Amino acid sequence: MRELSLNVMDIVQNSVRAGASLITVQVAESKKHDTLTITITDNGCGMSAEQVKSVIDPFFTTRTTRKVGLGVPLFKMEAEMTGGSFQIDSEEGKGTKVTAVFRPSHVDMIPLGDIASVIHLLITCNPELDFLFTHSIEEKEITLDTRTLREQLEGVPFTEPAVSALESYSWDELSRISAEIAAAEDEDAAIEVAKQYELCTPDGRLDGTQVKSVTLSDGTQTTVQIVGFAHDNKTEGGKAGITFVFGDAIGKGSMNSSKTNAGGWEASQMRAYLNGDWRAQLPEDLDAAIVPVDKLTNNVGETQDVSAVTATSDSLWLFSVAELDGAIEWYRGDNGVYNEVLNAEGVEYKLFRDTADPSRPNEVLEKNFQGSEICWWARSPRPANPSGFQFVVSGAVPDDDWPADTSYGVVPGFCI
Repeated sequence: MRELSLNVMDIVQNSVRAGASLITVQVAESKKHDTLTITITDNGCGMSAEQVKSVIDPFFTTRTTRKVGLGVPLFKMEAEMTGGSFQIDSEEGKGTKVTAVFRPSHVDMIPLGDIASVIHLLITCNPELDFLFTHSIEEKEITLDTRTLREQLEGVPFTEPAVSALESYSWDELSRISAEIAAAEDEDAAIEVAKQYELCTPDGRLDGTQVKSVTLSDGTQTTVQIVGFAHDNKTEGGKAGITFVFGDAIGKGSMNSSKTNAGGWEASQMRAYLNGDWRAQLPEDLDAAIVPVDKLTNNVGETQDVSAVTATSDSLWLFSVAELDGAIEWYRGDNGVYNEVLNAEGVEYKLFRDTADPSRPNEVLEKNFQGSEICWWARSPRPANPSGFQFVVSGAVPDDDWPADTSYGVVPGFCI
């Protein structure tokens, strides 16, 4: 059965041939008005008024502007046979806009199909072009803008296998892959499974390019990246196959409303917020894939006692400094016990280990918020004082602390 998503591919290919550098695809569904509206806009060479009149003719084609053929006439026919409408607006030198309105309740309505996969295919097959895709259903809308993705990927092309492979998987598919990774005997075996699904480099490394886009419920577009395989213990038992970190800060906030780290991560207001109100921002398919894991943290605050490090069960959490930076050796002499407390809070994740360079700060730890580099919180209380939590300073160094009521970036992790 033909799907409307295939019509979209036909029309977008016309835009590509017209020399467009930016192509916008909008899909708007309204049950209230019984409409499905598909709008495709480009900034290509455009058409003359005469060409616009001719473009609905299936036998019209010209190589001097754009190839048309059956794509446009068929799209028009499919819209109008549902009682909908079809319109082309174009201006030479400026671009073209195609709008098709369908009536979904009509017996002749063709299904939309897998529009997400079509958009993914168009992006990866035309990596030099920019695409803006929006899909709205009543008041809810998701947006994918390749211009934003380019900034977040920092020059990594969309055709990079590790990028395109992870992006192409649904969260349900990734959950199944994660279970397969978790069943591996050890980390080396887990990496071999990840390599089969192109979730790391061919030599088994994580280099920061294993990125997947996520659109939050408020429309914020961000990314997550893989930080480890079979690293975390699920609260219900066994390993969680894949661990992720958000590509940038999802907001700013304080660990507590007052200058105290008493009770550590377990009692912090930030923990309650992430696993409560903020979790509602996640898309439903991602939220359903997340599994609670046990996170080790000093849940006392100011202490020299390693037994203060206990486990909490968390679906969303911040990273400890040991998970970010490996073995901590910040304190000297009699204060060395503080290193032991911090080191008991977990083991460095593979991503941070694979990208570490002793000669410079780890760029993977550099995070932004609203386009600017930002300091961001770790979940580790500063064991040497009663008021602060550790944070990653601007410049990617996780070795400082600040009072808990300071507003810094929030960069959660999660497992599936």
